[in-house]
Amino acid sequence: MKKKIILIGMGGHASACIDVLENNNYELFGFIDNKIKKDDFHKLKYLGKDKDLENIIKLNPNLFCIISFGNHKLIKKRTQIFKKIREYGYSFEAVISKTSYIAKKSFINDGTIIMNHVVINIGVSIGKNCIINTGSIVDHNSTIDDNCIISTNVTINGDVHIGEGTFIGSGAIISNDITIGSGSVIGAGVVIKKSLPNNSILK
Repeated sequence: MKKKIILIGMGGHASACIDVLENNNYELFGFIDNKIKKDDFHKLKYLGKDKDLENIIKLNPNLFCIISFGNHKLIKKRTQIFKKIREYGYSFEAVISKTSYIAKKSFINDGTIIMNHVVINIGVSIGKNCIINTGSIVDHNSTIDDNCIISTNVTINGDVHIGEGTFIGSGAIISNDITIGSGSVIGAGVVIKKSLPNNSILK
């Protein structure tokens, strides 16, 4: 039986999530969004706004959620919604694209989505509510904490630690043995060769 899933937040990243979910045999039950209110977004059913979450969960206790917006400015909102849904007793899925490679001795936590053509190597640990976007590589023994967004074609080399709530822009390269502090923003194409403190911004 297909697992039924609710998407929270519609936009460009949501479209990419829908592609991954449909190819992984999930049934898309509907979506929640504060702006879009029509059922014509990918022909999905509109369920309500963020404020309706608790009631929607009570009415549909056997469904799963995925937070399907990926703007780096909304990481705090992703974190708040994730915590709120968990408080309501709802479950999240760890969604992994069939086109990605995930080493057996790695760990991916709930609420995280691994997009197409990602490589997760041995000993990697990825926290809750993360996005690992298309074509990214996370090499051996690296750790990505909760609520991070790793954009397209990012290369994270071995023994890297990325702190909670960090955004890594497309094409960025993180060298071996680097720690990036929590709440940091790394711009597209940036090469990181030394560790960074919390709340660092590199563009």
